[in-house]
Amino acid sequence: MIYNALGLTLNVITIGITSLWVAIVLISVLTSFGLRYFNSFNAGIRARLLWLVVILPWGVAVASIFLLIGPEIFQYRLDWLRSIVHWHHAYTFQIASWHGVLLMTFSGTFLAVSITKFTAALKTSSRLSQLQYFSVSEELNDGIQLIDIESPQAFTAGLFYPRVYITKGLRDVLSEDSFTVVRQHETAHRLRRDPLRKYAFSLLALFFPKSIGTKLNQAFSLSLEQLADQYALKLVGDKTLVSKTILNVARLNTRHNSSTKLSNVACGFTSNSLQLRIRYLLDGDPVMPFPLAKLLVFIVAMISVCTLSVDFIHHSMERLFSH
Repeated sequence: MIYNALGLTLNVITIGITSLWVAIVLISVLTSFGLRYFNSFNAGIRARLLWLVVILPWGVAVASIFLLIGPEIFQYRLDWLRSIVHWHHAYTFQIASWHGVLLMTFSGTFLAVSITKFTAALKTSSRLSQLQYFSVSEELNDGIQLIDIESPQAFTAGLFYPRVYITKGLRDVLSEDSFTVVRQHETAHRLRRDPLRKYAFSLLALFFPKSIGTKLNQAFSLSLEQLADQYALKLVGDKTLVSKTILNVARLNTRHNSSTKLSNVACGFTSNSLQLRIRYLLDGDPVMPFPLAKLLVFIVAMISVCTLSVDFIHHSMERLFSH
């Protein structure tokens, strides 16, 4: 049995973990049915909504901690809240209980996920360092590195100091206009630090069920590619040219059986759905505004449901193991 400040700390973590998992389950169910709704918004709004999806469970967990522990710590100020939700014995934590099992299970999962992603980042860093052996003395403008490889590829990689890599095999077969499209597209990734965004997003998406996490990563990557396409379009001013360049590079990749396999830590020029990207370019940005009011209602509802669920689980477990 653990008491006082350490006991309170462990109870706080237990509440956070329980609320986090409840929120992830609820959001996963809603996402499996409602992810298509995000296509009603432009790529920028869609990316922000996807960030909200993966961050919201953690915010809900923090809110649940305050709502459940608050009545125990601030008894006189939040006495009204005690009649709705509260956490028994907030300053006492029993290791040999469902609280302890939950804490150890989450800790093991979190450690495994962290090691897996950190190892993947190290491998990618090693691959990028090996590319320097294929670099030619010529370096294009805007920090774009030309690689002496015949395979036609273009991608942006590097978490904190991203660089653009374009192979000679791609440069030599593209027209000057198409090569400008590729350069500007990848420059957009570099300026926005998209590899870092993509990596951070994938970390949060890992806590979702695998099928949902994969869909979220794909949707977020598509949004980043569409934003980069729009950046290139603003500079060249020709939708047809940008669309043809995307198809051209995709055909070249297929013909040479080449692709950029850097997982969630790099942005490849043809790594996402070509049809959706071209349709987005030709149709233009959707005009649906950011749904702020709906989101606020949804967040409040999610906090309420998760907090009540955690309170119900806690009291149910207490009765089950105490009697």
